[in-house]
Amino acid sequence: MEREEEDNMRVTAGKSIVPDASKRLLAGILAALVCLLLSACTGEQYREDEAKQLLESGTQKMQSCLAENGPGAEITGTGNHIDYYPSGPRYLSDYVAGKFRSDEGGEQDFLINAVTGEVYFGLTEENETEFRDACVSCVAERFGFGNGYETYAGTEGFAWLVLPTLAPGTERRVGHDSFAYAGLPAETVLSGKRLEEFVREPEGRPLIGLHHWYYLPEGMDLSGIRLEKARQMRDEYGILPDNVVVYASGQDLEIYSRSLDYARSSYGDLGPFRIRFTSFSRRENSDSDDGEILVEEREHVPGTDVTVTPTEHGYRFDFPTVGWFEPYLYAEDGSEVLGKDYLFNYDTEDKNSEDWPVRWVRMDSGAEEGLWRLCYEDDGKGVLLGNRSTLTEAE
Repeated sequence: MEREEEDNMRVTAGKSIVPDASKRLLAGILAALVCLLLSACTGEQYREDEAKQLLESGTQKMQSCLAENGPGAEITGTGNHIDYYPSGPRYLSDYVAGKFRSDEGGEQDFLINAVTGEVYFGLTEENETEFRDACVSCVAERFGFGNGYETYAGTEGFAWLVLPTLAPGTERRVGHDSFAYAGLPAETVLSGKRLEEFVREPEGRPLIGLHHWYYLPEGMDLSGIRLEKARQMRDEYGILPDNVVVYASGQDLEIYSRSLDYARSSYGDLGPFRIRFTSFSRRENSDSDDGEILVEEREHVPGTDVTVTPTEHGYRFDFPTVGWFEPYLYAEDGSEVLGKDYLFNYDTEDKNSEDWPVRWVRMDSGAEEGLWRLCYEDDGKGVLLGNRSTLTEAE
């Protein structure tokens, strides 16, 4: 009996005795409370009756729009537009999303503000490219890129409208003040207005967001483009650069809605090697759309920010001052490191890092012309040095 009582009783740190059954009951209650709290934070943050009312109002307004502008068209599906975080709470916007079928048989996405009646049509194959190209051209002009920029296959990006989640006067909790919609105002589409004109006339239209890659010719200086200029683009021209990436003459520029990163690459000597590295970097960041802009600048120097140490069978590279700034390894004609087979390890102190066969490849164009670049044997890509990287002669 003593052993049974001992097995079914536990003594807490506070010296009180709690039976196992009571502990299981307490744990069950706590688990239920946690589930309730989580569901309150991750589930629907609106009433079903208000969602139903908005859906009915938006559907009726859309039917009236189709009756006026597209006789014979019919709505094929609708639903409330939900503002949500992945695996998080779900909020009710003022919009109804759906599809309609025209009398010609084609189906079209739509979005309607159930409060104001503003209608938007989803982008189609016909107008998606025209809309994006008009935005790309306008941004290039405002940033001073000229007409010499190029865009390569797979880097075309896309444009979208930035719409307010709630209509003016609506008082309801939401997760985001605005959201992206890949579409155009129905009025613009139905009028046949050129999208170049639509993009360049910000008055009265929604804010436009743009994601795109630009490749600029040699000689273009990107250092003068700052986050304040991106804000000016938003405020004066109604276009928000958000993940706009620009490459020019050894420079990288990445512009987001609240941050901007600029980097300039240079070549320098490092022992028997030449390296291409980020010699200057600037990061501008703000915690809000119009908040204070914090600026951090840094210059990097070979021999100080990256060092090379001879080892018994090769070389070791270390970053004493910074964690990472993209140095690539090169060699000049006559260098003692050429003509040897090497194995490269990105981080010798990482147990998962492996030795990879590498080879020297002679460059024949651009700023690299005449240099030998260290590349991976299997795919030919340039070797990017990391902190604690090693280059070891193959046996």
